[in-house]
Amino acid sequence: MATLACLTAPWSLRTLLERRWRMLPYALFFAWFTVDGSYAICWHFNDPAALALVREASFAASLVLYGMCGVVWLHRGSPRQLLEAARAIARKPLDQHA
Repeated sequence: MATLACLTAPWSLRTLLERRWRMLPYALFFAWFTVDGSYAICWHFNDPAALALVREASFAASLVLYGMCGVVWLHRGSPRQLLEAARAIARKPLDQHA
């Protein structure tokens, strides 16, 4: 899942943020496949009983992690620039965040 998330999460999130609606079905497919499909395939062959027990909970947790990866890797710049931008946002008063 980690490799797939690295490859698809930023693109999927950018597709949503930039409102590229024609690409949305692909973004949703890659998000689903990364979060649930690859996990299901792996556990289907390793331990199908475990898959049935934890698949629903795993989906929720993996989807959150996928989104977080997309947010972190979405930034186009250096880690230092990302940290500076986060600090600048954190310093703004709450009424100016929008």
